[in-house]
Amino acid sequence: MSSTDSNNNNRPAEPFAYYSSSSIHNLDLTALDSDISISEAKRQEAFDTSAKIKVLLIKAKRSLEQQQVNDTGSEAGADNGGGNDGGDCNLELEALIAKSLPSEKQSVRVANLSFQFQEYARLKSYQYFLSTGNLLPPSKLPPTISDEEYLAGSVMGLTEDLSRYVIGRATARDVSSVKIAKSLVEKCLKYLMKFDFRNGMLRRRYDGVKYQLKTCETVLYELSVTGLNVHGTNEIGTNSGKNENRDNDMDMDCEPQSKRVKTEPNGDASIADAIIPERELDELHARIEHRDDLREKLIKRCRDAQKAAKQAIFALHRPDYKRASRLIADCERIVKNDLNPIVEEDPSLHYGSYANVLEEYAEAKLFQVWLVGKDGDNGDENGNSKAKGKLLTPVEFSTIKLEPGEYLGGLCDLTGEVGRYAVQRGTQRDSDGVQFCLETNLSILFSLETLQRFPSGSFVHKKMDQLRRSVEKLERMLYELSLVEATGRHIVVDSVNEESIRGGRENNEKREAM
Repeated sequence: MSSTDSNNNNRPAEPFAYYSSSSIHNLDLTALDSDISISEAKRQEAFDTSAKIKVLLIKAKRSLEQQQVNDTGSEAGADNGGGNDGGDCNLELEALIAKSLPSEKQSVRVANLSFQFQEYARLKSYQYFLSTGNLLPPSKLPPTISDEEYLAGSVMGLTEDLSRYVIGRATARDVSSVKIAKSLVEKCLKYLMKFDFRNGMLRRRYDGVKYQLKTCETVLYELSVTGLNVHGTNEIGTNSGKNENRDNDMDMDCEPQSKRVKTEPNGDASIADAIIPERELDELHARIEHRDDLREKLIKRCRDAQKAAKQAIFALHRPDYKRASRLIADCERIVKNDLNPIVEEDPSLHYGSYANVLEEYAEAKLFQVWLVGKDGDNGDENGNSKAKGKLLTPVEFSTIKLEPGEYLGGLCDLTGEVGRYAVQRGTQRDSDGVQFCLETNLSILFSLETLQRFPSGSFVHKKMDQLRRSVEKLERMLYELSLVEATGRHIVVDSVNEESIRGGRENNEKREAM
């Protein structure tokens, strides 16, 4: 034996070829990858804009707190030039907000711009309060500030500012301003109690308004303990109270006018009575109630659509291809006729139940086409025909348009259905069928791993480990089938119980939720 032959015998063989180069499972996601990259670039640009708005908001608030110019004018403000800096900052902020706001009131906000819009509405409301003592009407904000952003910023956020404002004015022993702020917080809370906030950001901030009111009430009580008259009438027979009121008036005379709320000089009772724009707020409440009704209607119909898609997948496993086609058509009809009009009216409802329906529909449609082809006819209701192996790309979903995250989520879930189909083929000792399923999952895994990034906000990255485990299980199954063939055993299971298929799928969904 030559040395060359000896070296060849010592060299290990090539890895087992699970995936053939001539496979029909090639899945080209180049166009989707490009769309995701463009979307992520816009998202990053929105984050950069949000950071700039944040800085300008901080500067504007700082300028507002440092302002020392009274109504008649102050030489100090003219000397240090602080007012000009604040004015330039406000102009830049207004221009950036106008550029960043979307064209529609309820359109989906990119990145965290919605939070900055809330903070902008909060600043404008605080400025309005300092100049009028009242609550800023929604009509005085840009028209595309959403109702939720107005509530979170101009109402709930304002109460946080007023809580801090009250402590500052109490330090200067300014009872009138404290009472005006307390009155406005009280009216804001009374208005907010009309809403039935579901769990979320607005609910958490609404709970904080109660504590802001408690702070105002506590400060007023503490001022009364020190001898200040907080009820609007002089205390009879108490010289110390009169002296304290006189000292308070002297302190107020020393304070710059810009540090105090502008009020109408027509008596203590009217001074402490803040005004809220009730008509506009009632209209806002009606709009939010309408959107809540839309949301409830959407959720109910989403259950029907998602149920149809799930049952279509069960029917495909049985196999009952005709019933599966009817169920998928029912799902498409519900989405097009019932769900899409609601989402078009309120785009913020796209994410959540609606997106879950589209992901489930994508899974069912992908599995149907993979099994029976695009024409929907496999020719064998007994499930003995070989799967077609066709993998739909996003552009081939012509009936219902899918977002990248919804398509990729359905594609990842498809691998679980392919794995369950492989189990059925394994019980029939169909090694070629299992190999076919393995090639499908390998193709999907390769296509996903070669994407530059996944869509933000999607859960595709969490499903990747599950996809890799699915591939490993199919490799193991193929190995065990080779052992069965090597031993000459030919025991074939007649059928796979439908409940075992359903149970395996539900267990898989529970693992995803965890």
